[in-house]
Amino acid sequence: MVDPVLDAFTALAAVALVTAALYAALSIREAARAAKYARVLRYMERLLDLKFVAAITEARIIWAFPGNDAQKRQHFSELSEREQDRFGAVLNFFEEVCAAYNAGILDEEMTKRMVGGYINFFWDKADWFISHQRLRDDQTFCEWAAAREHFRNL
Repeated sequence: MVDPVLDAFTALAAVALVTAALYAALSIREAARAAKYARVLRYMERLLDLKFVAAITEARIIWAFPGNDAQKRQHFSELSEREQDRFGAVLNFFEEVCAAYNAGILDEEMTKRMVGGYINFFWDKADWFISHQRLRDDQTFCEWAAAREHFRNL
């Protein structure tokens, strides 16, 4: 003979267990989403760091060189190693952000809203340098090139 109280208790325990499992799954999903948001914010923090802003300012001077692409590359080759490295650091930052985006560890919408415009702007301004580097090695800035397709219409 089945005890109705025990049967009701078992059913209640099963419902509680399923409910707890659903909440745990939801919490894990929310935690993963929060981690993706936090990563985007860390990249924004780096982008707006005063030392990095100084490097961006130097890069803006470099990509504003007058002349055609070949003249810009020539002028770039005449810069000091430090100036070239700082320019590269700015471009490598965007390669890193795009690699994280492509790997799915950044929130897609938040990245588009907060970083997408920068990704397009910096690529467009440094295209004379990037395209030359990619001719030498098509894997150079490949993450940035792939991610850019997602940011084209911003």
